Amino acid sequence: MFADERNQSRFEFDDLLPGPRSGRFDVPGERIGAGPQMNGGERLARLSELIDDGAHPCDVLEVQVGGIGEVDMGLRGAADLEFPSACECRRDDARHGSVRQPHLRRRGFDVRSGHASTVDRAYRGRMTTIDLNADLGETVDGVPTADDEALFAVISSANIACGGHAGDPDSMVEAVERAARFGVVIGAHPSYPDRPGFGRLPLAMATAELRGTVSAQLDALADVGADIRYVKPHGALYHAVRTDAAHAAALAAAVADLSGRLGRRLPILAMPGEISEAAREHGLEVVAEAFLDRGYTPSGELVPRGEPGAVLENPDAAAIRAVRLARQGTVVAVDGTSIAVSAASLCLHGDSPGSVAAARAVRAALDAASISVRAPW
Repeated sequence: MFADERNQSRFEFDDLLPGPRSGRFDVPGERIGAGPQMNGGERLARLSELIDDGAHPCDVLEVQVGGIGEVDMGLRGAADLEFPSACECRRDDARHGSVRQPHLRRRGFDVRSGHASTVDRAYRGRMTTIDLNADLGETVDGVPTADDEALFAVISSANIACGGHAGDPDSMVEAVERAARFGVVIGAHPSYPDRPGFGRLPLAMATAELRGTVSAQLDALADVGADIRYVKPHGALYHAVRTDAAHAAALAAAVADLSGRLGRRLPILAMPGEISEAAREHGLEVVAEAFLDRGYTPSGELVPRGEPGAVLENPDAAAIRAVRLARQGTVVAVDGTSIAVSAASLCLHGDSPGSVAAARAVRAALDAASISVRAPW
């Protein structure tokens, strides 16, 4: 933040933390290296992101704001404000200063300015929050298919296999313990009863039969003590409930059954389709997700596995896609076109090649772009 040397500029950030921890701190422009303080002089707790590392010219006060949902800033005096990771629109100030005001399409900063006078400007912006999920606990014959320990460390939501395509009581217990240790939210990850095909083969099942097998999987995960907060179907079932109304109804009914037993409505994590209407009939919400390690067709569908471009193996490509999805709500399809993809959660498959490297690259990119990774459940 570049302060006009002729004025003492005061930057006020309101509501840094939700609830009773909210407060305000002032950072005078002439105090290079000053730390953030509350009005009463008390330092903000748990906000080590708010720092001045000194790596800048002497007339610059750097305040890094990370993981904050909403920021109010009142500026007194001409100044040159610059927010990173934003397209800039420069406007001359009447006092020969200037304001660089970030504008981002869709999500990201949504900044509005008001003009009480040329030296009293108000800005209000909302920082982006996104969920990062992974399919975990997918053991086959007791052998893990992913490095769950490493992946739990960087995600916010874990889709736990519960016996249909993979997983067993021991792996479910281990996943519950890891989730508690890393502060990750648990979702159930049911599938067709297809262990030989890892749940990736579509099965012709009657609605009642499918409802029963999905309910059994959800109960199995709940029985080991999992605090289930959402449900995400796996593999072929995931795709089927987008186009098959009967199978969508079966899944929604099974989720509604568990919701009734738990006393809270569980959202379903999925791409839009028949499942949207089926969930609505049971009063359930469908939360949209996008995939960081799968190719997209120009029509917004996933490239079928086995076809060229179906799986993205480059960690940097996954990281770029994550930031683009969070900021712009778009994905570059396999033909190079940009398509709109709205998502509140981003998925990485734990069993994909290089999944740990990709997950770490994605998390680092989101953190660098000041995009808060947080579960919405």
